[in-house]
Amino acid sequence: MFLVILLSIPLTNLFDVSVIFKYLQVVASSEYIFAVYECAIRYIICLERKTCSCGRFQYDEIPCAHAMVVLMKKNIKDVHPYCSYYYKHDALTNTYALPIEPMPDKSDWRAPRTVVDNVER
Repeated sequence: MFLVILLSIPLTNLFDVSVIFKYLQVVASSEYIFAVYECAIRYIICLERKTCSCGRFQYDEIPCAHAMVVLMKKNIKDVHPYCSYYYKHDALTNTYALPIEPMPDKSDWRAPRTVVDNVER
């Protein structure tokens, strides 16, 4: 639904926050809990727990569209605290910090017979 709304907005206005707020209404319940109304659907966002009732915030571990609207409404420019560690530069750097040895040619592989038997089944 959010994508349909965004597609209906002219490209010149796509990044104009006021245009997006016309389609999504943000209502604060507390400092961390918000309701975002998209047409007739209500989504509950908790910034403290990094959750949204749409499920995307928890699943992707980055702010969903509803959470992004809340963050924009609160004038929060740095969304990094709301993203999983795995999306951050340090995680990527640490992933490839150790050298990775290339695999030998498949004809040179030596697999135990028990493994070969399980693969052939």
